[in-house]
Amino acid sequence: MKIFLVILYFLIACFGEELDKDSRKALEEVQKLLTDPALRQQAIQGDAKAQKADNFAREVVGNNPKALEELFSIVSSVMESMVKKHGGDVPKMNQVMMEFKKSKFQIRLNDQTIKA
Repeated sequence: MKIFLVILYFLIACFGEELDKDSRKALEEVQKLLTDPALRQQAIQGDAKAQKADNFAREVVGNNPKALEELFSIVSSVMESMVKKHGGDVPKMNQVMMEFKKSKFQIRLNDQTIKA
């Protein structure tokens, strides 16, 4: 799986666009939120959608804290690649995510198959 993610990251990054200062700062803040468990927990509190997403992520990794951090690290990398590839164009990124949700996709994370 790691090889797949490295290849995916490389391909997306190769076709990426430079971000302006504000977009880069926003991306860095989102990545920090995704990869810092304390910040992530603060953001989750009081937000029903965030709680639902967090619960789903925990279910996916079998409530394994190490695997959860690995998953959020992957999400952070994919987020960076998408933002760069689409130049921070939020509607385009949303369109890509909607198309992804419709596709049949699965990966393995810590010996567990994840289907999306």
